[in-house]
Amino acid sequence: MNAVEAEGRTVEEAVAVALRQLGVEREQAEIEVMSQSTKGFLGIGGRRARVRASLRSPAEVAPKPAPASGGRRQKPRQEPRQEPRQEPRQEPRKEAREEPRQEPRAARRQDSRQDDPYVPSGRTVTAPPQAVREANHDLAPTAAPSPELVERASQLLQEILAQMGMQTDVSSTVQDSEVVLSFEDATDGLLIGRKGQTLDALEYLVNRIIARNDDNETHLLLDAAGYRDRRRQNLESLAMRLGERAKRRRRPVTLSPLNPRDRRIIHLVLEDDPLVTTKSLGRGYLRRLSIVPEEAARRGRAGSRASVE
Repeated sequence: MNAVEAEGRTVEEAVAVALRQLGVEREQAEIEVMSQSTKGFLGIGGRRARVRASLRSPAEVAPKPAPASGGRRQKPRQEPRQEPRQEPRQEPRKEAREEPRQEPRAARRQDSRQDDPYVPSGRTVTAPPQAVREANHDLAPTAAPSPELVERASQLLQEILAQMGMQTDVSSTVQDSEVVLSFEDATDGLLIGRKGQTLDALEYLVNRIIARNDDNETHLLLDAAGYRDRRRQNLESLAMRLGERAKRRRRPVTLSPLNPRDRRIIHLVLEDDPLVTTKSLGRGYLRRLSIVPEEAARRGRAGSRASVE
């Protein structure tokens, strides 16, 4: 067997498989990369790397004689190594220690507030419940989308789905200044994922691509096979049940981390209930949400005033 073809997740893995099949070392074989590996999109449509390995002739494998001269080349090597090491060691290292420690921290503060257009900023856990509600209401866009933007977003989603091997039609509607892109999921929920996480990731990607070329703060909502309506109904029912539980037990009920859209649904369902208040906890895209009975909220406010006095 003078030549074999092998596959792997990477080119290196495919080469290792081919060398094991030939039973030779790397320098004894000629490697030809037939195709590179691709990851696909969201784990779908990936392709493995493929290589062809053939044995080299004995003349090609024979080691080449080493050069005879070697003593005189060591002197010039010592002089260049000593001169750069004495001067750059002190000055560049001081600059490298001073700058990277200060600038990335400022960049992180800006990224946590600006890079994610769906997370309302400027509110903390200690803010009054009404202020937290207003922050969640800011998720709705302020300007109506243009027809060109809607068409561009529809074409972008269609291209992404085609790259994933899905041939489906994308329909677009505008609801309360929010663009809804809907399509049928022919993968038995694979594009929706657990609790809609895959669909949320796809929605986030489309929004980021569109936002780079458009100054309008338009939010694009992706829906697959009517999942968003089912999710909204489940969250509304959950909010009512947990609100009653908080009032019955007279203590706060805290939900697991939710994305901004799901938190907003909980806030809107309970905002007209005078016996409970809602507030988001923590920072970032995923936050916990607490449903607080009014009696416990009054005790908390009274305790905070007493501590201040």
